Amino acid sequence: MSDIALTFDDGPTARGTERILEVLRAHAARATFFLCGRAAARRPALVRRIDEAGHLVGNHSYSHSFWRMLTASAYDEVLRTEALLWALTGKRSRLFRPPYGLCNPILLNRLRRAGFTIALFDLVPWDWVRPGEAVVASVEARARDGSIVVLHDHEEGRATLEALPVILERLSARGFRFVGLDDLRRPDLLKGPLP
Repeated sequence: MSDIALTFDDGPTARGTERILEVLRAHAARATFFLCGRAAARRPALVRRIDEAGHLVGNHSYSHSFWRMLTASAYDEVLRTEALLWALTGKRSRLFRPPYGLCNPILLNRLRRAGFTIALFDLVPWDWVRPGEAVVASVEARARDGSIVVLHDHEEGRATLEALPVILERLSARGFRFVGLDDLRRPDLLKGPLP
């Protein structure tokens, strides 16, 4: 059995999150949702639903601003989102994915010293610009044991929603198990706290 982690960035969204949760539930798949603080504050019930469904909740900054992640205020923004997620779920994940996967290295080291794990990825099927078939083809061709796939929880994420059930069916048939990042051992892509 091979493990693969599906991750969903940028949510929660009013329509997308519910539909993603339904598909994951239908396939008994676990995932990790990297939530933006601003969106989580607008939809606290969805944050709780993600957590109650057994999925892992991670921090994707408050504003999802690449430029803000380069400023001195970035650390406070991450802490603000972490406090919000903790208040909504009662859990501290200390799991952070920078917007666009890019961030000031000084901030990343500061977060790691504060106990955060920085969650990167190795498979990006470009679901925000490609049609569903192309997303499926990309994931199928590149999936391997331990892959971390980045998908997006968008309001009108048609490609993601078209591709997700097909990805789950086809990779399950190939012996993949869908796990949260807390069950995946990828030290190259999951940079834990500094000693």
